[in-house]
Amino acid sequence: MKFVTLAEMAKAIRENFHKIPHDVDFVVGIPRSGVIAAGIIAEFLNAPLIDLDSFVFGAAPTGGRRLRFHKNTGRAKPRVLVVDDTIFHGRSMRGARAKLAPLAGRYDFTYLAVYLEGPCDDVDVWLEDVRMFTNHFSSFVIYEWNVFHHISGFMSVCMYDIDGVMCVDPPDERSGQPYVDYIEHATPLFTPTTPIGGIVTYRLAKYEGITRRWLADHNVEYGSLLMFPAATYEDRHASGVTPAAFKADAYNAATWAKLFVESDDRQAQVIAAKTGKPVYCVQTNKLY
Repeated sequence: MKFVTLAEMAKAIRENFHKIPHDVDFVVGIPRSGVIAAGIIAEFLNAPLIDLDSFVFGAAPTGGRRLRFHKNTGRAKPRVLVVDDTIFHGRSMRGARAKLAPLAGRYDFTYLAVYLEGPCDDVDVWLEDVRMFTNHFSSFVIYEWNVFHHISGFMSVCMYDIDGVMCVDPPDERSGQPYVDYIEHATPLFTPTTPIGGIVTYRLAKYEGITRRWLADHNVEYGSLLMFPAATYEDRHASGVTPAAFKADAYNAATWAKLFVESDDRQAQVIAAKTGKPVYCVQTNKLY
């Protein structure tokens, strides 16, 4: 499994900038994440930028006052760089080509993907080959920008914590009613938008009803929910089972699970060490 941050994508673009044509009149980004990559490339080229749909519907590329320094190519047909972040099966790129086909007589299109993930390489330029990490979906490349919104084939083999991941960490539960009031109306953080395999939380099982209602209110779909099986805070403390150990045991027992998403960096490292399986830490944006 490979994890790619936004900073690493920017680094991949910068280190492979010699592969990118510089004589472009403007850059088009394929929504949504392709627009991020297109924006970085357009900044380095000091070229106008626009998203695919706006361009197809006739909007003009923009870029601010600094574009007075951009050198137009002077071509009879302006050269347009069309950018996506990844290409695997090629559906997004084929969709972009189809939308742009009616404009082929007016523009010279060059198609680029930052990451080449798998069997389709139908682009003019790709910057980094990550196919060694995408062996027919038996392993994955995950990106900072889609770790909560990946394809169902991946999300269904992920386990997530709640506090500090899906919602802001609550107050000390020994505070009593303030804790209960908070978890009932917790401020959301990174809620997955694709059904996930399971949720493991150190919350006491007596809060299951409140927890399930909150998850339903925020449209979180999940296969299972595991909460700590103790009646009180004191009982859980007396058990001697730490949050990291509880989550590690659950992750280890779930032979189907390929990734655990944890908020706390120390716990993430412990879970990874105990299970020998990947753990993504929200706090540090690292994969252990």
